Amino acid sequence: MTSKGQITLPASFRKELGLQSGKKIAVSLNNGSITIKPPSSLDEVRALMHEEMKAKGTLDIPVSSGDGWTAHVKEKYGS
Repeated sequence: MTSKGQITLPASFRKELGLQSGKKIAVSLNNGSITIKPPSSLDEVRALMHEEMKAKGTLDIPVSSGDGWTAHVKEKYGS
C-alpha cells in the first residue's frame, strides 16, 4: 500500500473482473473484509432500490422531484 492508501490489484485479478484503467469499481467493507467488484448494472441498482422502498413502505408513494417528496417520506415514515 502506498502512503496515500493506494493498492495495486494483480493483473490476473483485474483480467478476471474485466477491470481496465479508468473503469469504476465497487468497494465495500463487510465484517472486516474488503470486497472489490465491478459496479452493479443499472438493473441490479433498480432491483435494490425497489426492495429497499418496499421494505420502508415507500414503494407506492408517487415519485416527484424536490424536497417536498423527501419531507413527505420523512414525515410519514421517519428518517
